[in-house]
Amino acid sequence: MATPVLEIRDLSKSLGTSPILRDVNLSLFRGARHGLIGPNGAGKTSLFKLITGLYQPSSGSILFCGEDITQLSQGERKQRGVARSFRLSREAQEFTVLENVCMAFGGGDAGGSCLAHDVRKGEILDRAVHQLERLTLAAAARKPVRELPAAGQRLMEIAIALAQRPQLLLLDEPTDGVAPDDVTPILDVICQLDCDVTCMIIEHKLDVLFQTAQRITVLVGGAVLLEASADELATRLRDREQVLSQFSLTTLQAMNQVVGEHLADRRTTAGRRVPPVLA
Repeated sequence: MATPVLEIRDLSKSLGTSPILRDVNLSLFRGARHGLIGPNGAGKTSLFKLITGLYQPSSGSILFCGEDITQLSQGERKQRGVARSFRLSREAQEFTVLENVCMAFGGGDAGGSCLAHDVRKGEILDRAVHQLERLTLAAAARKPVRELPAAGQRLMEIAIALAQRPQLLLLDEPTDGVAPDDVTPILDVICQLDCDVTCMIIEHKLDVLFQTAQRITVLVGGAVLLEASADELATRLRDREQVLSQFSLTTLQAMNQVVGEHLADRRTTAGRRVPPVLA
């Protein structure tokens, strides 16, 4: 049986006495496109921080291509092929699109000196231009990043992450702030990722995940509530909508109150909170 690119085993994280993630288990195999959804505070971004090494878990382990990387630093994980998209800093936004991507290929940060070295400058420039062409950003190469629309900035964030040549690519809300009519280029980039790249995507827009993810994990209260294929999840949501559409607003509000009180009672078991069961 193939070894997962990413394997998360019983991963938990607490800040003080407050649990952020609880006993999360997840496996992603080479080439997977995996979605991660959940309400605000569910632990999605915290899970990304644990995978990249920004956080250390309270318990559990993280394996990358069969190697336990739980105790490795962010830099060591990056060298092994773990990359995550980030919002660009104000400083980075003052540099041009081409400069930012060149610095990413050269291993520098915005304002770094990697472009001052002639030995690799030509190679880095060629790779950066090719990357911009792939991501439909070549026409904006000489523009400061701050002048790009939201869709262009999200593409820039993906371009910089891809410059790290990742085996595992973590995309944090790649369509955030992007108008529905401008989402297509971002979806195209995700769908056309190399088959050797394994990708996990945090998204609040289910239609985006249904077009890009093969499987989706639902996090609620720091725990995995459900993992299913995109088709299975879409069917469950559609069936639920059909059932709920038969009730009046007053009835739905009353049902919501009853369910809320019931869940409040059953979430405390053996002194800890447990996630509700999906209806």
